Amino acid sequence: MLRAAEDVLYYPDVMVVCGDDEALLQEAPCLVVEVISPSTEAIDRREKLLAYKKKLLSLRVYLMVDQQRRHVERH
Repeated sequence: MLRAAEDVLYYPDVMVVCGDDEALLQEAPCLVVEVISPSTEAIDRREKLLAYKKKLLSLRVYLMVDQQRRHVERH
C-alpha cells in the first residue's frame, strides 16, 4: 500500500522502494507502475499522476502500461 498524502492511500500494480524498507505501508517509492484499464484509466492519468508528482519526492518514474495495446507512458 502506498501513502500518497496524509489521507490518500493507493494500491499500485507494481511499486519499487529504493532502500531496505520492507513495511507494508510505503511512503517513498522510486518507481510506481500502473496497468491502465478502461475502468481505472481516468484515475491513473489524473488523480494518481497529480498526487504522485506533488507528494512523492522520492518518485523517479511513474509508468502507465496500457493493457489493450503495446504502449507504455513514462512520467
